Amino acid sequence: MDNFNLQRMGRFTRWTIVTDMPYYRKSFASYVAFMCIFLQVPNLVVAFGKDPSNSTSMPVGAVIGILVASVIMGGSYMLMSFYNRKDALRDLAMIPASNLEKFLVRYLTAFLINLFMFLIGIIIADGLQYLVGLVIQREPLGFVLADTWDVLSTPSKPASASKGYFLISLAIWLHTYFLMGANLVRNIKYGWVFSALTLLVVFILFIQIVNPSDIFHDKGTIGHFINSNLALVDILLLALSALQAWLSYKLFCSRQLIGKYFTF
Repeated sequence: MDNFNLQRMGRFTRWTIVTDMPYYRKSFASYVAFMCIFLQVPNLVVAFGKDPSNSTSMPVGAVIGILVASVIMGGSYMLMSFYNRKDALRDLAMIPASNLEKFLVRYLTAFLINLFMFLIGIIIADGLQYLVGLVIQREPLGFVLADTWDVLSTPSKPASASKGYFLISLAIWLHTYFLMGANLVRNIKYGWVFSALTLLVVFILFIQIVNPSDIFHDKGTIGHFINSNLALVDILLLALSALQAWLSYKLFCSRQLIGKYFTF
């Protein structure tokens, strides 16, 4: 069997979406329910008799945080639809497609569909909070997404292109890190928890060794080095991202091997 065939990949994509549809329905309902509750903050502020002028700041921050998190942690969704599905991995192994095709389809469909569901959920929740605000005659009345766009389109200070590239490289590295965690940990549902906790522990240990002022301030040793060598840092982050993506694929291929906690 050749390693990559677009027609076969297309058939496998359709099979994957149809098979995972019950999981996506439940996930979409939970996304919409959560966002509908959270985006009612401006209306709750009015209901409790508080000043509504800055009531959208929390929902705007939540929307931006959710979108960033859904991109960075998008790789964690790769196998999550298999949770509570008996013999799902066995059925996947029997599908007539190469490991590369299975890996790409599982990753891309899970990441893009979950991101799309987040966006649609936010739009529905924003429309509902607007309608409730219209009924209770909230002033000022507006859409959270419009305020979010205003925040994103008017940065507080101009950022250099090099720092923008660094943030993109960092996001790619984190994205592939969570993708690797999804294929490393046997627990399909909570693999992302292990990845997040491991990252947090490493960060805390690093902070204990290195003075935070050296990292987060331009005048610090590490901060000065990073700002002076952003191109080199970008290359290192992208190289690590490529390595993590390759390891994710290798771990995915060995998913059927025996391992109680990790895929080895």
